[in-house]
Amino acid sequence: MSHHFVKIENLSYTYPGRSEPTLKNVSLDVPDGSVMLITGPTGCGKSTLMKCLSGIIPHESGGVMTGRVQIGHLKDTRRADIHSITEKVGLVFQNPDEQIFTSIVRDEVAFGPENRGLPESVTESLIAEALASVGLAEALDRRTDELSGGQKQRVVIAGQLAVGHDILCMDEPFSQMDPRGAAALRDALGLLARDHNKTIILVEHRVHEVAGFADRVVIMENGEIILDMDAARAFDDLSVYNRLGLNVPQSAELFARMGFKERPLDVSDALPLLRENGRVKNIKPPPADKEPCAGNSTGHGSRDKPKIGIENITFYYNKTEPLFENLSLDIFPGERVAVMGANGCGKTTLLLLVAGLLKPRRGRVLYDGVVPKPGAVLGSRAGFLLQNPDLMLIRETVIEELRFPLRNSRVPREKMDVMVRSSLDVMMIEPLKNDYCFALSRGQRLRTAVASLLTPDPDIILLDEPTMGQDRNNISEMMDHFERMGKTLLFSTHDLATAVCHATRLLVMKKGCIHYDGTPKNYFTPSLFTPECALVPCDVMKIAWNMGVDAPVATVNDFISIWSGA
Repeated sequence: MSHHFVKIENLSYTYPGRSEPTLKNVSLDVPDGSVMLITGPTGCGKSTLMKCLSGIIPHESGGVMTGRVQIGHLKDTRRADIHSITEKVGLVFQNPDEQIFTSIVRDEVAFGPENRGLPESVTESLIAEALASVGLAEALDRRTDELSGGQKQRVVIAGQLAVGHDILCMDEPFSQMDPRGAAALRDALGLLARDHNKTIILVEHRVHEVAGFADRVVIMENGEIILDMDAARAFDDLSVYNRLGLNVPQSAELFARMGFKERPLDVSDALPLLRENGRVKNIKPPPADKEPCAGNSTGHGSRDKPKIGIENITFYYNKTEPLFENLSLDIFPGERVAVMGANGCGKTTLLLLVAGLLKPRRGRVLYDGVVPKPGAVLGSRAGFLLQNPDLMLIRETVIEELRFPLRNSRVPREKMDVMVRSSLDVMMIEPLKNDYCFALSRGQRLRTAVASLLTPDPDIILLDEPTMGQDRNNISEMMDHFERMGKTLLFSTHDLATAVCHATRLLVMKKGCIHYDGTPKNYFTPSLFTPECALVPCDVMKIAWNMGVDAPVATVNDFISIWSGA
């Protein structure tokens, strides 16, 4: 029998203070050297399951746990000490800030090997190898508090890789990574499983980005497992994914929508199958995309005044090299502007400058043509979601959190209740209104933070990575609400689908400069995808390019419209 297999039998768990269990009779077998992908709607119990595997539950959590988790020779983790469990199992948390202990990247990655008493030469080799595998080899001597959220995520993963656990549990490890960084991590994890017999257990909403290298797919709903299947067959029937609002590989969705029986998980499998169909060789591009893009990139009339004006901003984090130098940008009323680019390119900094939480060395930010007074931006004027939403939650319960922004307003109690109910409904957290904020899943906490900033009804919404921990239904409902309300929206994201489907304008940043500013779909041509921007074309783009389609293709619907017209 292998020394690091994982077996879960009839596992149930109820958090302290709750009457309903979060996990209900979960059973799983995870073979050695396999990659298991676990997905499901926000709040279904995925993160709780990871805590059970790592020993945090029950040893550090309290609550009631029944059933059994077996890790190799540890027959029952409830009866094993936490040290024995963590010797075998590494855990990457959802929030990297909760897992970083030191101020320098080198020291952070060295923390595990040094605590194992490894020689310095071995430790240095492990540090270099781990950072290279996550695309951060050049960051060895950087301060951890100067990193972007995605870079912090990579450092935490590198730290776990350097330890060399037999089993690696990762809770949304790709959520803050740019697509190229995510691709590098997929390759590294695949190598660990194939060549080093490591067992990888992933919780992830970005199913379409990781399904191709998983061996099995598990779907959870309301604390239970409702699907457990080999990855090659897990997408034969997409109805459960559609019902739960989960992402699926684009190639599989494309084939399902076109009525084919095959479900390829990547482009290399999809292209030969498509080319076998005679209609494909006569495919013609549709007319050029006519989608309007409100903004200066499409020639706003002179009567339109910018809602947000950024004038010749220069900003330094250190004295050696400016992140922004003479950056100018206008954002107009009602625009929904997506900001994309590599980790560390300046997306979060741009949002912090617009929010007034950072001050530029030179230049200025204007709201409706006026420089606002210090401290007068956030609140009723603008709402801002930090990349780490936990930093924004300061009250005990959800309902208290939503009422808090109105505490000093002159809004009548009746209207206040209406505003709070509206935010609860929009963010789909009404059933959670009396729950403690930090008893929620990370995705639910993010939606609570967004609901809180929406309650005062600000003119401008600023969101830093609002898709983290969210399933497709939650993202669509949130973005559709902003469109209906006509709010001016500026948000950073690594999610191509969200940018294409919900933004009126796309900014792609490259090392503190704006590389592209225009209609989202018009960006998606081969010449504009440069390595510096760290964006990776999605499956339907690659398929269209391989077939010689010149018009912008960014979604399954785009491709099907071409297919139908061929």
